[in-house]
Amino acid sequence: MTHPLVTDLGTRIREARRTAGYKNVEQLAVELGVGQRTLQRWETGRSEPSLTRLIQISQATKRPLSFFFNGEGAA
Repeated sequence: MTHPLVTDLGTRIREARRTAGYKNVEQLAVELGVGQRTLQRWETGRSEPSLTRLIQISQATKRPLSFFFNGEGAA
């Protein structure tokens, strides 16, 4: 069973990707240097990124790190 926090994190990663203009998973995955499947797992809540990767996602999507933890800074 997936923990609700991980699902929320995945939803926020997907939302940040889309609002940053990355139309598909592949575009952001290339930017981060991770596999497309890895990013898909993060977005669906099947796994979660390390803090280092979350910082990279934050920088690439121009969202504050707090957005990924509690939704602060949502557009």
